[in-house]
Amino acid sequence: MTKEEIAKDLVKKFNSGSNSTSQSIKAMSDMFSKEHAIICAKEIKERMPFNQQGYWDDIIKEIEKL
Repeated sequence: MTKEEIAKDLVKKFNSGSNSTSQSIKAMSDMFSKEHAIICAKEIKERMPFNQQGYWDDIIKEIEKL
């Protein structure tokens, strides 16, 4: 998987309101799912050896682009 695919997958896993018909609920769900995915990626990064932390920085940047 590419870094972009990993970022999208993380966000998707946290997005519980993506099927909502309400635009405001969908927008809020999208925002919160990105925030949660970033928190998750940061937690993983903190537990990685230093030489692998840059990879997770890249994942976080990809999540922020979504």
